[in-house]
Amino acid sequence: MKRAVITGATSFIGIHLIQALLKADYEVTAVIRPTTNKKALLPINENIQYVELELSDYRILHEHIPQSPDVFFSLAWNGTRGRDRDDFDLQFLSYKYAIEGLESVLKIGCKKVITAGSQAQYGLHSEKITEKTIERPVNQYGIHKLRFYNEASEMCALMGASLKEPRFFSLYGPHDFEHTMIISLIKSMLDGKPCELTLATQKWDFLYISDAIEALLCLVRLPCKDGVYNLGSGISKPLKEYIYEIRDVLASKSELIFGAVPYPATGAVSIEPDISKINEETGWLPQVPFKTGILEIVKAIGVG
Repeated sequence: MKRAVITGATSFIGIHLIQALLKADYEVTAVIRPTTNKKALLPINENIQYVELELSDYRILHEHIPQSPDVFFSLAWNGTRGRDRDDFDLQFLSYKYAIEGLESVLKIGCKKVITAGSQAQYGLHSEKITEKTIERPVNQYGIHKLRFYNEASEMCALMGASLKEPRFFSLYGPHDFEHTMIISLIKSMLDGKPCELTLATQKWDFLYISDAIEALLCLVRLPCKDGVYNLGSGISKPLKEYIYEIRDVLASKSELIFGAVPYPATGAVSIEPDISKINEETGWLPQVPFKTGILEIVKAIGVG
């Protein structure tokens, strides 16, 4: 049986990843915060071992792992939303602790590492984003995520370990943060409440969580190049069209008030990821249509 270690085990990605790894016959070491209230979201399974550590203690992570894992998923990061993204101290500490955790696991011989990258590492671009797009992050989150990736790549190369970084654009699905646009819209539309929105003319791309998890497993089990892999649905269209789809699939009577919310100072930011690299390397392609994903979220929150 193969072994996986996951930091950020109770994150949106971590919860779904653990379920998939257990189905794939992995033993999982789930690294969680001692104060987390999300442990109940993880499955009850004899093949899960829990390690309770603060991020500041990741330097001794290896002391809590009985033997070298087949793969290490570095998912933990503080300050991924809102104003926290521009908090230098918070982002620096997340970078520092992630590096210490990686260093600790490499000490015991781990040879395969998967990190959790973000569209924020690229910054603002009007054209389709490939893995060769010049990275110009505009907030501290993107800056420190990019710093972590660059240093982690060097560390893994020195230790003879493989490192692959999926860069997520916009994921959605059950157990996501309750204040995301999609979760908030679903709840408002189910209640028939009016929805105040931006003009929503920017291009966007949404990837369902199970498709994202399958991409991670492909990067683990298939022979493919190290480096960055963009993860999106490959279908970019005006955000307004996605919002109409949510309304239609819910048969909601909510009024959609486009233009009621101003764009931020950065303006209408579009995202259009090119996912051809991971497809060419692994054959992966998303399988879940947007409307199907919305219905799965509705089931998960106990409606319908």
